[in-house]
Amino acid sequence: MINVQILPEPKSAKFSQQTLNLKKRLSGKVLQSIDKTIKDFPHRAERALTAVGLKVKFIEVDKFSDQEYKIEIGTKGIIVFGGSTNGLFHGYQSLLQILSQCESKIPCGIIQDNPDIETRSYHLDLRSHKFKAAYIKNLFRELAKLKFNTVVIEYQDTFPFSKEKFITGNLHFSKEQITELNKAASDVGIELIPYQNVLGQLDYILGLEPYDNLAIKTTANFLCNRVLDVSNNKAVKLIAGLLDELATAHTSKKIFLGAMNDSTVCQKNDEVLCEKRAAHLANLAKLVAKKGQTPIIWADLFDTCPDILSELPEKAIIVTRHLSTQTELSKQIKLFNDAGLNPAASATILRSPDNEFARDTSRAVQNIAEASKVVKKSPANGLFIYSSTTIDDTPIKPANGYPVDFMFGSRRMHMDTTWYSISAAAEFGWNASNPDEKHFEAGWPLFFFGSNDKKLSYLQHRQSKDYFSGATNAEITRDRKRIIKLISELKTPRKKEILDFIDFYARLAIHAVHVRQIFSHPPKKQEVALLRGEISRLKDKHSIIMKDSLYSREISDEQNYFFGHTEILLKRLGRK
Repeated sequence: MINVQILPEPKSAKFSQQTLNLKKRLSGKVLQSIDKTIKDFPHRAERALTAVGLKVKFIEVDKFSDQEYKIEIGTKGIIVFGGSTNGLFHGYQSLLQILSQCESKIPCGIIQDNPDIETRSYHLDLRSHKFKAAYIKNLFRELAKLKFNTVVIEYQDTFPFSKEKFITGNLHFSKEQITELNKAASDVGIELIPYQNVLGQLDYILGLEPYDNLAIKTTANFLCNRVLDVSNNKAVKLIAGLLDELATAHTSKKIFLGAMNDSTVCQKNDEVLCEKRAAHLANLAKLVAKKGQTPIIWADLFDTCPDILSELPEKAIIVTRHLSTQTELSKQIKLFNDAGLNPAASATILRSPDNEFARDTSRAVQNIAEASKVVKKSPANGLFIYSSTTIDDTPIKPANGYPVDFMFGSRRMHMDTTWYSISAAAEFGWNASNPDEKHFEAGWPLFFFGSNDKKLSYLQHRQSKDYFSGATNAEITRDRKRIIKLISELKTPRKKEILDFIDFYARLAIHAVHVRQIFSHPPKKQEVALLRGEISRLKDKHSIIMKDSLYSREISDEQNYFFGHTEILLKRLGRK
């Protein structure tokens, strides 16, 4: 029997020894032609599949739930049943996964499936990278394949605000592109929800001269240098205006009000100020609700000020982060449900260590699995997957970049370094009852790369070790050379660009070792030449792998971050 891997794994998949035989092989080019954004679904999908020799019929079934689907593969054709367009689309994604792993013979069988968690959301953070609109549209398609049905997008200064034009940065989307992003998400069954910070993490606004008087001035902690003054009516009016523009520009009737506790850490013990901020958040939530929107808020402030919960609008979505135990997460969800709110849980993909050379993959996957189990057993109906970037937790970088050997935590990250954890979130968010991490790890390479090679999972987990915490230079170099060698041996049918990212970061780590070694003593001419050659090659490789997703200015800015300080030192050594 032909081995196929469907992700998320269906509740039931029974295949027989019979096959549906095609006249022509399903080449990669053919699969790409039917793997485009589906407009006029499902009629166009039926025509596209018929064109490559497949008889497929999509049928809505009243007795099915909204996202439920069933696929029947026979020797003459295929029928996909679904409770709605959403269910049919999920079935279509599973069918495409099967086709991508077959050539001219498709195993006959019956697949029945439906999700354990209604809302499965990914947080797309544009603070760390200014992704191109075309790249984001492609991300929507990739997330839809994994059956995510919601994306929370944090624009920061990339949104084209018309009333407060100073807030919009030099690299930003046009109004037409925002419309296109909404449509691209909708085309693949994803609800696009805008995210706007309303308390902390507002340095990109409060650091500008027109708005610096709207901040509380404090030097207690660099994280809190600019915190919104919630007692200032102009500050409240500013945030309300931003929320209004974001809501108007999106088809979703939800909006996320960002107010994570990180932004209030320096005032943590000030109960009066905490209550004021919680009340400010509640007032904004009520304002949003009056305009017909559903507010989504973080639970952090209300953990400290639970009395303010009663002021939140009924059925507001409140998201509690899974940071300690499953028991604590369950208690939080029950508390919010009892208060008449709509609770959800959040699991974080990236936690410390989070740098160019390491990803804490194992801990992230465990975190997601635990959170999904709690949501399944509780009144919560949503799992929000959040990528934690260290952009706000790292001191401001020098004008000419960090020395590459002293980077603690990246102010940058890229989606293509996190697909393993994102895929795990998709798997456990769909099948939350008994998440099996080992089973997922074994099947993921076939689904994602089209290969059964276990080296692919090995590479992902090698990224989880932080070699800049006690490891010797020799250990770092030996491990990263091993990674580079493995990548050169792997020939994957799909997603080669993911390996290119891992290869780049491995080479960057080795370069960091060389920088540390060479500048530990007066460098020799050949050592200086070595560094210059490495920097040149790494810049070229970086430009190639980033060109489809980042703007030229972003690529240059990141290279300055990686190499700027080292280049200055090399330049000084060249002086006579």
